[in-house]
Amino acid sequence: MAKGHANAATSAAPDHAVFSVFIAATLAATSPFLPPPWHATSSTDPAEYARYERTEPDGTTSIVIAARLHCTECQPAVTASFVVNHLAAYPGVIAKVDESTMCGQKAKRLLATGIARPDMPYRRNSVVYFFRQGEMLYNFSYTFTSPAPLASAEAALSALCPTY
Repeated sequence: MAKGHANAATSAAPDHAVFSVFIAATLAATSPFLPPPWHATSSTDPAEYARYERTEPDGTTSIVIAARLHCTECQPAVTASFVVNHLAAYPGVIAKVDESTMCGQKAKRLLATGIARPDMPYRRNSVVYFFRQGEMLYNFSYTFTSPAPLASAEAALSALCPTY
């Protein structure tokens, strides 16, 4: 049985849904906003409520995304563990999870590096915060192609917190 779930059989699907949001890679009363040099981009994912990009000084692109899923049984720790286990199948990928805070809530912060490759620009390293607020499971992600995350781009995620 997966740790953190009372019934792994009934809760595997909701965590898998959150994982799909992550891999394809949210209650705001007002639209989240990041100032320039960030610019809003569109998404076809209904779970995403904010998506921004910016060009970094080295010419690479940073992307930040805020997504949410109504899921009363999803747990951040289980979701993060699922992603780490999936990424473990890829040679050279290093994924680690630690405790953090996002939007005033306890969060699991996942850092995955070794994914990005110069010959495959769609492959991106990631920092993802998984946290709950009410009946929603949030997934705030920052993807990048540099070897390590930029502190200023990761800090931008906090501007995407839901407001009431």
